[in-house]
Amino acid sequence: MASTTYPVRLAAHGAGAIEAAGTARLLSELCGAENVVTISVRRGDQTIDLPVSSELLPTITAFLALIGQYGSIDVALIEAVVSTQQAADILNMSRPHLVKLLETGALPFHRVGTHRRVLLDDVMAYKQAHHVRAISALKEMAEIDRAFGAS
Repeated sequence: MASTTYPVRLAAHGAGAIEAAGTARLLSELCGAENVVTISVRRGDQTIDLPVSSELLPTITAFLALIGQYGSIDVALIEAVVSTQQAADILNMSRPHLVKLLETGALPFHRVGTHRRVLLDDVMAYKQAHHVRAISALKEMAEIDRAFGAS
């Protein structure tokens, strides 16, 4: 099996996203069922019965609901490690700027030989914190704008 680079973008657009949302609604009715649920998949003349454990069904349902709501999602291992270029791409910044953040301690990293590696979970936490700071700054700017009566 080939190795996978994370995060992986999974997408369904248009009718596929609507179908994912509908399937999630149907499956949500089965969540809480005990033991194993069997899902039949038909392709042409072939039917395959897939046994799905009650522990896995809510995860599948949530996955389909997210695809239905957003059209695409990024999936990654929690402990996935990314390169500086991958981290920079996720954060929508240049790799040299990211390296400065790493070297100043703003984002934890480790080295593999001479290469810097960052936990994807740390990258996503930084992205979320940066988003929260940006929203806070925008709200503060709006308050200042209102206080001085500018439009």
